Amino acid sequence: MAGGIILYEHVDFGGRQKTIMGNVDFISDFNDLASSIKVDYTVNKVTLYEHANYQGRSLVLYGGDRLRNLVDSANFNDIISSVKFE
Repeated sequence: MAGGIILYEHVDFGGRQKTIMGNVDFISDFNDLASSIKVDYTVNKVTLYEHANYQGRSLVLYGGDRLRNLVDSANFNDIISSVKFE
């Protein structure tokens, strides 16, 4: 997963996974499903957005971040719709 993120359907990195390697304005096949996330160490910065086209609330993460529970960690459970890397 060099340079990307992995979204997980369930907390504690369980369930289905979706790897994202670049900007996505709408995560059509994993919209509003992520409950945990891993960010590759090579990523400088990634912003997760609540809505498509990089709209709504956002959550900024950095290389090496691991959030095992998006409810407890960031109140961002099951709402990620777009992703932007910087």
